[in-house]
Amino acid sequence: MWISHTHEHSRPNVKKAAVAHDTEGMWVDVARSLPKAVAAPKKTTRINRTVDEPKQQRLIELQELFISEVGADCKVVCGARSWNLHVRILAEASPYFKAAFQGCFKEAEIRIISILDNNEDVVNAFLSCIYGKDVSAYIGGSTPLNICLSSIELFLLADEYQFESVRRKTLATFKTTIENNDWSLDSFGRIVHSVWEHAGLESPLRDIVLEKLRKGRTNTPSGVTDAERQRIAARTPDSGRRLGFLMQP
Repeated sequence: MWISHTHEHSRPNVKKAAVAHDTEGMWVDVARSLPKAVAAPKKTTRINRTVDEPKQQRLIELQELFISEVGADCKVVCGARSWNLHVRILAEASPYFKAAFQGCFKEAEIRIISILDNNEDVVNAFLSCIYGKDVSAYIGGSTPLNICLSSIELFLLADEYQFESVRRKTLATFKTTIENNDWSLDSFGRIVHSVWEHAGLESPLRDIVLEKLRKGRTNTPSGVTDAERQRIAARTPDSGRRLGFLMQP
């Protein structure tokens, strides 16, 4: 697992926006004003003909900027790894980054943002999504368990740094995968452990897990408190068998 607990560390105090720009919005035009990156080999570039081609081309240009670092004017650091990026692109993508670079914070002066207590591979995936990469490139695996665990990892980072597009897509993937599979106690227990260990009390990840339990389609794993079982039971239609099952420790 990539996840490690993220501590609060001198971060801008900014409310999460209800709606943030994403790679499908107008902010991708920022790439037009930056130096042209060296084009990636054509054999590695696939264009989806069902998508507006000018928009697709802008996304490709963003991805090339992420790789080439041409015109970079800021840095993101995680562990021993760093990425030379672009203030305007980060600020347009995320209210968090906008506040960090434009507010009265040291990040605005030194133009370096440190992402603490996260796996470097997850941070790389998150940043490349800001630069136009689709989340499907990072959320996957041969099993529903792997899809859920990778969705959790990327969702938590996107939620913390307020990148709405990735947050929305990873949450939808997690929800669909949870709902459309019947889980063994061991596999579902791993998901519960990951969510309860790293997601906040009000996280929608918890709500999705609890709703799965409420429907009575999986065993109740350890880690779900009696109070949460009570809350599930209160929302469950009258069914003695289901309620009795959910209320068992």
